[in-house]
Amino acid sequence: ATLTGKCLLIIGGSLGIREVFTHHAQFCGMQVQSVGTAAAALRYIAQGNWADLAIVNSELPDMAGLTLTHHLQTEFAPLGLPLILLHPLSQKVARQTPSTGVTWLTKPLKCRQIRNAILSALGQNPARQAADWLTPSVKATTPHPLPLRILLVEDIAVNQKVALRLLSQIGYQAEVVSNGQE
Repeated sequence: ATLTGKCLLIIGGSLGIREVFTHHAQFCGMQVQSVGTAAAALRYIAQGNWADLAIVNSELPDMAGLTLTHHLQTEFAPLGLPLILLHPLSQKVARQTPSTGVTWLTKPLKCRQIRNAILSALGQNPARQAADWLTPSVKATTPHPLPLRILLVEDIAVNQKVALRLLSQIGYQAEVVSNGQE
């Protein structure tokens, strides 16, 4: 099971937060619907639109994110919509989850946290799906590699191996040197 084809509803007052999650979700092959207010999210779902997962920012212009997660769970309970609630590290929040099905994610965010939270909320094992986060969309965006000559300058052998592997996954090879003088 991968994230490809899954639908993600992003509910955030901040355009920056919505763009970060849109980028990561589309990178994995997910379909994304993004709204800026709680009212727009409730309207979207009430119109019969479906999402496999919703990410709710705690700071919305028209309603607290925690309140919205409660509404989503009570008004649309039959959907069983998994939820991720984002909250800033500086915000002292009583972690009283309305019910099961809400994953808490603290901002600032890191790629691995985003991936793990999405996979966990969808009932998938993050450790097993690690390769799916990168491989499908990278291959999809580079069907025919460009004719490039790549020089990789890296002094740490492990980093060289990682970079070479990533390049080979998208159809490239590189010449490796350990410093700028080679």
